[in-house]
Parts: sequence; structure tokens; C-alpha cells
Amino acid sequence: MKKETVILFFIFFVLSCKTSPIIEDIEGTSDKKHLESEVIDETNNDEIKWKLPRNIELGDVERRLNEQRHKFSIDLFKVAQKECVDKNFVISPYSTAIALSMLANGADGNTANELNNLLLDESSTLDDLNEYNHKIASEFVSLDNFTQFEVTNALFANIGLELVPQFVDYNRRFYNSPITTVDFSKPIESTMTLNKWIENATHGLIKEMLIKNNISFLVANAVYFRSSWEKYFDKSKTINALFYNYDKTASTVKMMEGHNYNFSIDGRYVVIGLPYGNRSFSMYIAYNYEDQVDSLKGIESILTFEKIKGYILRDRQGLGYVKLPRFEVSNSDVNINALLKKMGVIDLFSNQSDLSRLFKDNKTSSTFLISHDCVLGIDESGTVGASNTMIHMCTSPGEITEPINFTVDHPFVFWIAEKSTGTILFMGQINKLEDAKE
Repeated sequence: MKKETVILFFIFFVLSCKTSPIIEDIEGTSDKKHLESEVIDETNNDEIKWKLPRNIELGDVERRLNEQRHKFSIDLFKVAQKECVDKNFVISPYSTAIALSMLANGADGNTANELNNLLLDESSTLDDLNEYNHKIASEFVSLDNFTQFEVTNALFANIGLELVPQFVDYNRRFYNSPITTVDFSKPIESTMTLNKWIENATHGLIKEMLIKNNISFLVANAVYFRSSWEKYFDKSKTINALFYNYDKTASTVKMMEGHNYNFSIDGRYVVIGLPYGNRSFSMYIAYNYEDQVDSLKGIESILTFEKIKGYILRDRQGLGYVKLPRFEVSNSDVNINALLKKMGVIDLFSNQSDLSRLFKDNKTSSTFLISHDCVLGIDESGTVGASNTMIHMCTSPGEITEPINFTVDHPFVFWIAEKSTGTILFMGQINKLEDAKE
């Protein structure tokens, strides 16, 4: 994981690209016992105390913010999709939005306007956004016995650095982020402090972060997501099968088979819903099932706010089987800076950024750079994912017949969302898979 000169960083979902492959982590390396203690034992379901799915009740302002968040998530994905036309990629719109929300509490002037345009609807305020973020994070923690969702935030400030009290108060109140004073002039000691926080916040999945010695401030956020399917894919039915890649090659993959899914048909496209736990969260797979040569052709036409909302709310049970490859997807080269610039955030990446509501020395002028690492793994038991996003503040500028049986053996789009709010946690695209290792 590349570490540049930074003043702020955000760690979201908790698996570093430096760790063991995600699939191995699910299937039974050092963390297998931990996962198995939380997933459903299909042989003894009567003893499981189910927490039934429930809707998160939103007020008028929260519903407007929720719709804005949903649109932000889709827009961010579509801009990323254009940048990664021939790549596998995954991003975390939820985590990106939380990071920008925390930073927005310290922004002013045009910098604040650009962030607000991205995060707020026309009639809501930053206070409304903070309340909304706090409510969603709190609700998600207790939605499902079989989904582990945790949020941890913290502020780290260099000795002598004075922060605006309101910024500190808002982050403590809405994001539960304590502030720790660190002597960043001592890189070894400060690195040990940060690594201890990272390891605790991520259950040991990220143990260290390399930093350089000109950091003076960090805002740290960790979000942990791990869940098991409502009904496992039967491992005995997993076989070697071909996956037909975007470049007209084919790979031999581990193809799982299951029969517990929902689906929607929208013209030439199918959207398959695979629920986790008590159905509060689900993964969705979308592709053009009529075009076996280019299964992502025209896919953007169904990736709209209203359509995705409909797919998430619709609950049509499949009668046949779905075949889905085991896969893991990761990337460290999605240019979040370029994506956000195309979405209207300009000042943050120039030396004109205004953070006068964060630092008492409002003459501070710096350029921000953002990096985003994300990884996701899918197998017969469930899903584990991670995203590591860093916001760097630099002292100088930087640079149809309705089908019943579905076989997902061509490129596809996917996302993971909470059902009642439609909040998208992960969203990505698979263009090519490597040959499976035995």
C-alpha cells in the first residue's frame, strides 16, 4: 500500500491489499473460526435467535439526504466506470461520503460550497448531514445478527497544532472521534501510535501504515463489514467452469451454485439479489444476459437512482438456480481525485482550499490529494471487504422470455446495499477473472 506525504487519511473497510487473499480469509485461514461463529448453522437453525429485518425510519430531511447519498454513490461509480473501462474495480461510495462529510465540517468558502453541492440537497444543512450520518451508522450496527458492521473514528493532531473547537466538537458528537495529540516530529513513536489504533480498529486485519515525517494532522475512520449469506452456496456443488472475459479470452473459475435469490428483469438486463443474514443487506449482480459477447453493453441505462432503488425494494423470489464465480477484486489505482473533480470538487485539489473552520491558523494553504484502495472477496459462505482511503494535505501542489436459471459467466456490475435506505456500501465491476487456483 503506497503511503505519500499526508495530513489527513481515512481508513474505511478493513482489509489491506497487503494481507492474505480475501477468499482465503473467508474460507479458513487464521480468521475462519471468527467468521463461522457469526454465520448461520444450517443444520441447527431452530436454535438461532433471528433478528427480523426492519426498515430504518427516516424523516423528511433524512429522506432527501438519503436520496442525495444514493445519487452520489451512483454518480461516483459511473465516473469510475468510465476511467476503468477494461479493468476490474471496486469502490466504497459510503466510505467516500463519510470521509468528505467529516472534512466538510472544517471547510469554508468555495471549498465548502463544492463539498456541500456533492453531499447535500438544496434545502438541507451540514448539521442535517452530520445527524443523518450518525443515525445511519448507529442503525446499521444492530440491523442483523449475522452481519458485523462497525465504525471507528479518531483525530490525531501534532503537538502545538490548534484546531477550531467547533470542528473538534462536531467530530466528537456526530462521529464519536476522540482527539489524540501526537509528536509527528518523532516518526517511529508516532507510527507506533497510529499502527496500534489501526490494528485495534480493524480487528488486526491492518497492522501497520507507513507514513512520512511531515504529517501534522490526521482524521482516521475505519468501517468494518463482514457478513454471511442468508443461505450458503453448497461447496459440494462448486465446480470448475469457464468465465468469458471482456477481452474475448476465457478463464477457468470456481463456479458456485445456489438457489436462494431475488431477480428483476429490465429489458435485456437481469439484476440478481443475493441476501445476507436476515435480508437487511444484499449483494446485487447486474449484466446484459441477452448479449453473450458484451454483457456490459448499455448497462449504464439501468444504473439510475430510481431503477436501483426499485431493484433493492423489489422482492421477487427466484425459482431456479444462480451460478456465480467465487471472486476477489481489488485495486489501488482508482484516481479518486480525478473522479471528484469531474463531480465538481475543484478547490480541494488546489492551493486555494479553504479549511478555516478546521485550523485556527486560517492562513494555512495546502493542496489535497486522495488515494483509495479497495478490496472485496466473495465465496460460498459470504463476503468480506475493505477500503483504505487517504486524504493527503500537502504543503505544495501535487499531481424477453424470463430466464429462471442464471449463469454469471460474463462481465458484470455488482453492489452491496442496505435494503430499507438503499445505502450502497460497495460498488464495482468485474471484466476479467484469472484462472482459479486449486
